[in-house]
Amino acid sequence: MELQRCTYPPLQPDPGKLLVIHELPQPPRIRENSQTQLIALNEHLQLWQIDLISGRTLALADLHLPDFHPEHPVQLVISPCGQAAAVSNRFGRHAAVVSLRTGHTLLELSRGTYHFSVSTYPLAFAEYGQELVLIHGVDWNRLELTVVLPEAGPVAADISLTKASSDLQEDDLDYFHGQLHVSPDHTYIAETGWVWSPTGITRVWNLSNGAQNKPATGRGGQLNAIWTPLIDWDLPMVWLDNERLAVWGQIDREMVDEEDWQEEGICPAILIYNAAIKSRELVLTDLPAYTMCSGTSDVFIHAQAQLAASSSGRLFAWGTGLPLYCWSLPDMQPQIHELPVQPDLYHRQADLFLYISEGRLEAWRCLWRCL
Repeated sequence: MELQRCTYPPLQPDPGKLLVIHELPQPPRIRENSQTQLIALNEHLQLWQIDLISGRTLALADLHLPDFHPEHPVQLVISPCGQAAAVSNRFGRHAAVVSLRTGHTLLELSRGTYHFSVSTYPLAFAEYGQELVLIHGVDWNRLELTVVLPEAGPVAADISLTKASSDLQEDDLDYFHGQLHVSPDHTYIAETGWVWSPTGITRVWNLSNGAQNKPATGRGGQLNAIWTPLIDWDLPMVWLDNERLAVWGQIDREMVDEEDWQEEGICPAILIYNAAIKSRELVLTDLPAYTMCSGTSDVFIHAQAQLAASSSGRLFAWGTGLPLYCWSLPDMQPQIHELPVQPDLYHRQADLFLYISEGRLEAWRCLWRCL
């Protein structure tokens, strides 16, 4: 694999200082170059649509978000149909959902006041049946499923999830929800939240089971704990396909074969888990540890690293001060490449690594060579 620098024109009209960018699956407004479309949020809480090839931009919506801090990490989540976006400070209390077609605000959300600043605001879109739904945190240990129906208004349903073991009450879950990751076919939800000690716990649950159990019983889909690191949560995660999930964090050597490790103790690794058979498939070792400190004051420590998966069957890992790691999923042989900056986003449709720069987006394309 080689990395080729790509040059794109400046953004016009100028959307201002961009805070976060996200790939747009199905552009609702700009139709040309559909595989190079982005949604971006600027420091004034405005959403813009961007076409990389032409540099053309289009203002879509103005958001209102109480207690928003543009200098803090920002979360931007786009629906799989490309029709809605959810925005929050990653460790904030409030979130907003807007229509990308009309620019109208669909939902104004809050997740309560109890320790909200130590885990990512749970926000994820999924297609459930014929409906677009949003799964979001309403308290530290409660998620809610909201059917986003702009014509009739949103309809909410509690999908509080309970632990399968007997050490908790059935209508209670002693678990701080974190960032949500939906599988490509919208069957599974993965997250790395935490419990008191504190200890991070990575869990996977079935969306169908959770959504069918309404608040009358207080019981949702069974939570399968797939990884219990000692100290970390909100770990980098990515779905490789409809069933396999990759998670990057610190792992106890007792979880894998002894010969996989050079030294004893806690080591960084990427775990690949199969949600369909509820089993670990592989552990990738010989990885560097990523930093957990962003340097931003009043923001809880969190991983300065990302995972991404390509449509051609490759897994990428990168982070602050680290090179870009790439594995071919069939044989899992790693390649390591240096980048001048830490990418803000891997654009799956265009196979590009993107970095937010002054007045433009810098990009690197992966070139694959057959040996």
